[in-house]
Order: sequence, then structure tokens, then C-alpha cells
Amino acid sequence: MKFLSNILLASILCFAFSLRGSDEEFTIKKVSVKQSGENSVKAKEKALAKASRLSFAKILKDHFGMNKEVADSMSDQQIAECISGYSVANEKQSDSYYIAELSYKFDRKSIESMLAFRGLFDQPSVSSTKKNEKLSSDITLVTSLEDFMQNINQLKHIKYKITAFSGKVVELSLGIMDLNSIRNLRIPYVVI
Repeated sequence: MKFLSNILLASILCFAFSLRGSDEEFTIKKVSVKQSGENSVKAKEKALAKASRLSFAKILKDHFGMNKEVADSMSDQQIAECISGYSVANEKQSDSYYIAELSYKFDRKSIESMLAFRGLFDQPSVSSTKKNEKLSSDITLVTSLEDFMQNINQLKHIKYKITAFSGKVVELSLGIMDLNSIRNLRIPYVVI
């Protein structure tokens, strides 16, 4: 159900993302799924997860030259965090089946950031700030990669710049005024 609620949230935010330029989104159209489940809700939930995973794998292959195994290594939650919207067509449901044709929009920056954190994509500068924009009164903090990834959607609202990361930790540079936002998210960190 958590995955389904994330998809619902993504569709609510779709309007905001639609204001961005098309170069910031990837669109996959007409993904057909037929899924069974214990009941219609479970079948639909499985179908949405399956369709988003298939769409994500296609984006990785077509735009990043990566094979299906990379998409398979991502959790449903990680994929859902990259979805900026979806639509459903030709939907049919029964007590235990769900059939539909789905189209997805994925946020380019979210995918690139996720791949960069895994060491699969080189970005000149992984940052939530605009290019060449300096943060005033910068501080540097270190948090675990796991905590960072679990809170990546909430962090989109904070101006930060990733200055270093490894398989276990992320080093962030941000304005001192944004430190309260990090505290409110209750992300464990150390200021260096």
C-alpha cells in the first residue's frame, strides 16, 4: 500500500512537474500490464509496481545504456521517488485481476541523482541549487547514504550541494539557515 500511496502522491504533484521543460522528464507510453492478486486492490498494486519497473528499465536502457539488472537492483520505493506522474487507459478489473495500459513520466534529475549515488552515473555537479549559485554562510555536514536516500524527496526543498559521497556516507554543503530543515527531518548528521 505504501507504493500505491507514493504513486498517488506523485500524480498529485504531476501538475507542478508538468511546468518543467520536457528535457527534465522522460516519458514512457502505453505499458500494458495484466496482473492477478488476492483481490483487485492487490492486483492493481502489483500491476502499478510492475509497470513502473518496466518503464524505469526502458529509460535506463534507452537513455543511460544500462541493462535490466540495474533496474532490478532498485527498490519499488526508489523507482516511485523518480516518478513525476502517470496516467491509466483501458483499465479493466475483476475480483482478482487488473488489466491496464499505463504511461509514466520520470524526473530526469531524480534518476541521475539516484544513479550517481550508486556510482553508476557521473554528474559534473550533483546539486539541488541552480548552476553557479553560491550558498551563503555554508556549512558542511556528513550523513549516512541510507538516511540521505530515505529522505531524498523531502531534501528537494532544501538548497544543498553534494560535495562528496561513497557507498556509505554523503557530504553536503548547505546554508546555515537550511540546517533547521535538516533537523526537522530528523536525519542523523555530523557537522564537519
